[in-house]
Amino acid sequence: MFRTAAPLVLLFSSLTAIAQGPLGPLTITAARSRGAHAPTLAARGGAPYNDLCQNAVVQTLPPDGSIILTGDNTGATDTEDFGNPVSWEAFSTDTCATVTVSYCGTDPLFELVYSILIVGCPDFIANVQNNGTAYCDDGNVLITYENLPAGTYYVPVLLIAGAQGPYTMTITSDVCDTPPLNDACSNASPLQVVQDCALGTVMGNNANAVINSAPPCAVTTSQFQDVWYQFDSGTDTSVVITLDPGTIGDIGVEVRDACAGSSVFCTVGDTSWTVEVQPGTNYRVRVFSNNDFGFGGTFGICVTRPTGVCDAGTVTLVGGGGAITACMNGDAPITFLQETAGGATLALVLTDVEDTIVSLMAGNVVDPSTLLPGEYHVWGLSYDGDLMGVNAGLPLSGLSATGNCLDVSAAPVTVTIEICEGLPANAAQSEDFVVSSTQDGPYFRWNGSARQVALELLDGRGALLIRKTFTAHPGLNVPIMSGAELPVGLYLVRVTSDGDPHLVKRVFVH
Repeated sequence: MFRTAAPLVLLFSSLTAIAQGPLGPLTITAARSRGAHAPTLAARGGAPYNDLCQNAVVQTLPPDGSIILTGDNTGATDTEDFGNPVSWEAFSTDTCATVTVSYCGTDPLFELVYSILIVGCPDFIANVQNNGTAYCDDGNVLITYENLPAGTYYVPVLLIAGAQGPYTMTITSDVCDTPPLNDACSNASPLQVVQDCALGTVMGNNANAVINSAPPCAVTTSQFQDVWYQFDSGTDTSVVITLDPGTIGDIGVEVRDACAGSSVFCTVGDTSWTVEVQPGTNYRVRVFSNNDFGFGGTFGICVTRPTGVCDAGTVTLVGGGGAITACMNGDAPITFLQETAGGATLALVLTDVEDTIVSLMAGNVVDPSTLLPGEYHVWGLSYDGDLMGVNAGLPLSGLSATGNCLDVSAAPVTVTIEICEGLPANAAQSEDFVVSSTQDGPYFRWNGSARQVALELLDGRGALLIRKTFTAHPGLNVPIMSGAELPVGLYLVRVTSDGDPHLVKRVFVH
């Protein structure tokens, strides 16, 4: 949380680094930067009044309102053993709210900020990770924390080169929505028992649930926020309940045989549990957070059958590996291997990077020449009966089968298809020119001998965007295209001249 492993270099519009300390990961977010900068601590004088967190003035954040704080972190020290000097601001809210902390207006720009909140001072209890960052018009950072429970929160203001001096901080409250429908057991949301979480994960959020009584496995007796789910055990005698944590903290799960029935399972910590069940029973699942140690938040939940004969196994490339890059023009077909001990029907399905189905593969081979440039996933399937929902354009999560078995491999093989036509086998052949990405767009610099050339810019799918013909001479600089006209992405610059092979370089516009 509190010690950076290596100097941070700001080369692009943003970066995130993780430091480590007593409370686990603490996120550092970079503001927009116009040049490289290697932070080092600057010389400083006396410490500010809020060098200690307990000296921070706790400001009351009104519901659906905002407060503006100003300060100066010059001279801050590392009194809390963060690994970096910090000063402190603090606010309190008496209701659940989505809170934004904005450094907009800070001049000069704060290039790095801690984008977390701390609970507890001087004895730290937990840190609250953010739900996203954005940029102000002036390049400073705006940080969002969704559905913060009522309480007092401390903001560490990082002191580092490029983030030193006076700052302006605006903190805004947006009161949470009403509690979710499944806040009550009687309104428990349904879950299906599936073979794989990819086929049946339901998203949840207990951040603004009502405080309820403690579950039987809790170690304290107050501040529990919970939501409820239900599933039918069918013919199963055991199930696996899996949580995929988002922003939720201090996770716990309780299983009951009815809302007011017996508690058949209760645990805290971990994210996956095998639970013995009686066939033909409707069970209620309580997902809770102990706010004495963490906070409610987002998560995914699914109920699956234990791994057995219905197992999609593992998909790899023949020869090993889980990723490959191939050219759409000239590379050999790619062969995959699906290994499993299951006894059901096996198949491979090709999806895009968002796991939208491209096709059900007619074997275990993909021909790169049949695919457009981009990133793809190859997943393994295991199923009984007829496979449904496998048409192109449908989500992988929408698959179903008429039998009792449907499983998806735990991870795909990633296939990246590139345009390679004209790329020289030896990179030294293309040293006749250099392409650089600037704020004003990509620039072309010619280092070869004087000659007539054609300069072309192509997008990631190979479409020609612009073509220029001119006489190139050593040291010539030519703007290729305005940065305002090009979306962020990877492009190809191709240079041709009579009687010479194509010269091609890639450039990333950001």
